[in-house]
Amino acid sequence: MKSFIFMIPAILLFACGSNDSEEENSTPEIADEETISEEVLINTEADSDMLYILRDGSAGLFEIGIIRETVEELALEYGNVEIAKIDLMTEGMPAPALQLTFNNSEAIILHSDEGYSSIYAIEVYSNLFATQDGIGVGSTYDDLENNYSFGGVARSDEGEPLVIVREAGMSFVIEPGDWWKRGDVVGEVPGDAKVTAIFLW
Repeated sequence: MKSFIFMIPAILLFACGSNDSEEENSTPEIADEETISEEVLINTEADSDMLYILRDGSAGLFEIGIIRETVEELALEYGNVEIAKIDLMTEGMPAPALQLTFNNSEAIILHSDEGYSSIYAIEVYSNLFATQDGIGVGSTYDDLENNYSFGGVARSDEGEPLVIVREAGMSFVIEPGDWWKRGDVVGEVPGDAKVTAIFLW
C-alpha cells in the first residue's frame, strides 16, 4: 500500500479496552505511538450502503475536517475495525495520519495535523468503498471515462499515472503498464487499467 505520496512506513497500533464487555460499548482509544495492541473489535449494526460511500470530501462516515475524537466515535458504527497511528514522513518531515482497516481489507488513511486533531485529506485503498456510481479501487480507466470528465492522465509526485477529477474532489491512481513511460502516456491508456488508490482532498 502507498501513502498520499505513495510511501507507508511501519504501523503503530492503538490500544484497545481491557476486557470484552468494554470493547463492545466503548470508543477505541488512541494510545502512545510506541504502544502496540490487538485489533479493536466493535460489534454494532450499521447500514453498509451509507458506511462505504465515497463522496466529495468523505469516505463513508469519515469527512475531511473532523477531529480525532470524532474518528473514534464514528469507528463504532463499523463492525470490525483496526485503528493505527502512522507517520508518512513526507520529504523527511513528520506527516502523521490515522490508518483504519475494515474487516481485514485494505485500509483508508486519514491525514492529520501534528496533534492528530483534524483530518485534512483521505486516501482509500479498500475496495469496500465506492461512489454511488460504483467507482472505487478495482474500477477501470473506462469506468472513469464513462462517469467523469477529466483532462487525461497526470503524473503524481511519485511518478505514477493519476486521473484528477475536480468535480468529484477525487484523484484516482491508475496501475501503470507499458503505456506509461517516464511519467508520461505513450500511446493510449488501456481501458482495463485498474484504479489502485483514490485520494480525497
